[in-house]
Amino acid sequence: LDRATAILKDMISVYGMTDVAGLMVLSRSQNSFLGAGAVSTDYSEKMAEDMDHYIRSTLNERYAYVKKTLNEYDGAIENMASVLLNIEVIEGTKVRSIIKEYEEENNMPSRLAHGDKIAAAKARAKAEEEAEAKEKAEEKGELDA
Repeated sequence: LDRATAILKDMISVYGMTDVAGLMVLSRSQNSFLGAGAVSTDYSEKMAEDMDHYIRSTLNERYAYVKKTLNEYDGAIENMASVLLNIEVIEGTKVRSIIKEYEEENNMPSRLAHGDKIAAAKARAKAEEEAEAKEKAEEKGELDA
């Protein structure tokens, strides 16, 4: 959680990768010889609030997505736990085969990506996220009406 928060904060304040501040550098690291680097910030309280809101909402959104995915794959996770109880070590190939088998048994689209399938997997994930966002927007529209 600490690392995810730091990454999101850097995306906003150092790299300009969000709409919160756009293409602005809001903080700079100043390395000193003997101590830890100081960080100078060049933004208002309102900008800090916007950053906090963006970080909090993104973390909550990703947390919900992870919980949903874990619930969808609970059978595969239980299978992996069973394998681990028996042999104490599980290789990546075994994890992938368990997930693939689970997806096939449950008629689920594959989330596994190999080689050329990475772009397709990213496109599928983006489409799913856009569909969820549209659904949320429609629900919000119904609530506002």
